[in-house]
Amino acid sequence: MRCLWLFLGVTVLAGPVMATVTVGAWTPLFQGVERATGEPDQAEARLQKVSAVRVDLGDPDIEFFSTPSNGERPLETTSESTSEFLGRHGLQVAINANFLPPSCALGAKDLVGLAISRGETGRRRCGIIRGRPGC
Repeated sequence: MRCLWLFLGVTVLAGPVMATVTVGAWTPLFQGVERATGEPDQAEARLQKVSAVRVDLGDPDIEFFSTPSNGERPLETTSESTSEFLGRHGLQVAINANFLPPSCALGAKDLVGLAISRGETGRRRCGIIRGRPGC
């Protein structure tokens, strides 16, 4: 019993080891678009890397675009990989944004949340969002 208390006391006093995350400088990618990357030090056992994109919203040549509705086909939109989306629409940067369950397979999906592409909503059905009508 004495060993158990000693083990618990040492474990509680040692506490978790915190990793330090290093984030690099912003690097220009395109006009009005910059990227920074970061990763933790060796104290983090799991492989983790992060990329962030900063967009100049004051640049008149920048446009945001999301996956459009799939028209009359089943469900609300057609999911594709980020690289497929980038190439199909001739974009410079693409980021996963909307949740389309199940996320493990590409194809026809219903959206979770609101998605608007060039002024058109990707949702065809309306529902109640936090007690208020919404689409």
